[in-house]
Amino acid sequence: MISNWLIGIFGNIGTAALLLVVAFAYFIWQFNPAFKTPVRNKVIVAGEADANDQTDKIAGTIAGKTINEKYAEGGIGNSLKATPR
Repeated sequence: MISNWLIGIFGNIGTAALLLVVAFAYFIWQFNPAFKTPVRNKVIVAGEADANDQTDKIAGTIAGKTINEKYAEGGIGNSLKATPR
């Protein structure tokens, strides 16, 4: 009876859209997911930095050091690659 009533008011497509919206709202209410978008880090090429840029704060870079040198100092390496013992 409810199905016929909804189809009579909204039509087939409208009823399907309404049910999808209700299901999505229930999912958000029940599971409270965190919708986070990844943050893009700005890459600075040597010699292109302006005087107004804060190069130490952008993407955690240190002026004059490469990314490989920075990771080597922090002890962060490739977790998939076996370390020699």
